[in-house]
Amino acid sequence: MFYGTHGVLAVCDVERPETLYAIEDWFQAVSLVTGGVPFGVAFNKVDRLSKVTVGPAETSWLRKRFPLVPTTMTSAMTGTGVEDVFSGLIGRVIESTLSAGRRRRVQRVVRQKILAFVTRRGLGGVSKSELLFGFKELDYNELMAEIDNLVRLDVLSRDELGPGTFRVRATHHGQEIAASTLWEELVIDEPA
Repeated sequence: MFYGTHGVLAVCDVERPETLYAIEDWFQAVSLVTGGVPFGVAFNKVDRLSKVTVGPAETSWLRKRFPLVPTTMTSAMTGTGVEDVFSGLIGRVIESTLSAGRRRRVQRVVRQKILAFVTRRGLGGVSKSELLFGFKELDYNELMAEIDNLVRLDVLSRDELGPGTFRVRATHHGQEIAASTLWEELVIDEPA
């Protein structure tokens, strides 16, 4: 039910502390499906201050469990804070979406560079140490993930040479892509 979710606004009732504690289960469920999206918490019914039972212990618990999740005091009845909570969440969703797009573009360029590097080496391919030296500006885990992606896309083949070492070669499909303008085939879509 959370597929396609880009952000979550959890609303707790300041008269019922159990609604605050239930947020943890919702956040975990959403995170499992989405891989993580921007969250926000609205403390609702602040217009009824005389009946508020969510206090310092509950807000302290929230801050410890979710230190980066913004909170807003709202009243659906008076409209207090409602626009702020939605515009704040929408802003974080937009930034998250743009950031993911930038990451995908960077990954695409990295994949292109790796494929071009390996293809230029010809049939002999490239060893792991040569890749590490040739792409020393990349984080080791990022480089290994991109190699795995290129193998999964069948543009590189990987031969294990021993414990912790390997050689990669461009497949026929990889050579065709490197020789053409089919770079868009290197895009791996994020799970929805």
